[in-house]
Amino acid sequence: MPRPSRSGRLLWLDGARGIAAIAVMCYHYEELVHVGPLLSSAYLAVDLFFMMSGFVLSHSYEAKLRSCRLPTGKYMLSRAIRLYPTFLIALALGAAYYGSKIILRTSDAPDLSALLSILSRNLFFLPVTAGTVVPTGMYPLAPSSWSLATEVIASILYGMFLARASTTLLVGFAVVFGAVFLADVAAFGSFDLGWGLANFVPGIFRTLFEFTIGILLYRFSSYSSAKRWLSPAVLLAGVTGVLVLVTSPSFLVIGLCCYLLFPAFILSAEGRAVTGVMETAFHELGRVSYAVYLLHTPMFLWGTGIFKFVTRQESLANASWLGWALIVSTIAASYVVARFIDEPARAWLNARTRPRTQSLGALAARAEWDRVS
Repeated sequence: MPRPSRSGRLLWLDGARGIAAIAVMCYHYEELVHVGPLLSSAYLAVDLFFMMSGFVLSHSYEAKLRSCRLPTGKYMLSRAIRLYPTFLIALALGAAYYGSKIILRTSDAPDLSALLSILSRNLFFLPVTAGTVVPTGMYPLAPSSWSLATEVIASILYGMFLARASTTLLVGFAVVFGAVFLADVAAFGSFDLGWGLANFVPGIFRTLFEFTIGILLYRFSSYSSAKRWLSPAVLLAGVTGVLVLVTSPSFLVIGLCCYLLFPAFILSAEGRAVTGVMETAFHELGRVSYAVYLLHTPMFLWGTGIFKFVTRQESLANASWLGWALIVSTIAASYVVARFIDEPARAWLNARTRPRTQSLGALAARAEWDRVS
């Protein structure tokens, strides 16, 4: 198996997930920033997240889970500690936004009972399944958390079974998951599945397929000599170009990007050093990526809500300045949350759940990941 770097970090992947999270944010802010056809393929960042997650979790946990040095229950606890601090902040921001509507008695204010019901379900990554509940959506308080919910399923299966499964069996699972997902792609006419109630189950297979690809990439990386000829810088530029520049891609182009370019980049990144300014930049991009991904939708709700309340305008057509202000403020807020809330909270929790022999915090810090997606 590949040996981790001395820092336990995969800085090329850190940089990629930061770039991908910012691309997703700009994609969702398109109503404000008006970038035209640019970023129309940024939703593919989620596919990259799922693959990187499978790879990084294997890099950090597989050897310990397979040797039983890390019990499954403690692995699950370490994942919960990694996911929840920022996730709770995102939920709180979303709940406070809709709570302010109740206090101000706006015409679109939800019922308090409905808001509490949504909060109680989303707190455990459970989707809202009643289409008549206001606010609408499976995860209305933090809409991006749909991919977190599907990745939680993959992470649980990883701790319980996939980490210990043979490579042959994993290939079989990938074939089955991929066949189901691609059948759903054909049925829905899109790769962008999982974000809505109608396509949530297909989104689970999207996650499982790509998460399993990530595990297999880790398994094969120690035997692949081809990665020595792959340039992570060139491939990261290609990944960024796909997310930002590719417009209205065909299924063939999407397939080549997701299942050739993305895996090639992940393979190229393992064991490659990053130094100087790039090391600092990639470290900070990785630090803010999870918070940017989760917080950008509650920030959008608050930003547009305050704008409409103050200006008494419903149209956002001439508010591009607001979009750019939200991009800057979301990145700044994400840094504050990651640096001064999330990291100290995880350190505190890990210190209190640490076995006498080894800290779970070391394991969680080595992964320093999620997404996801």
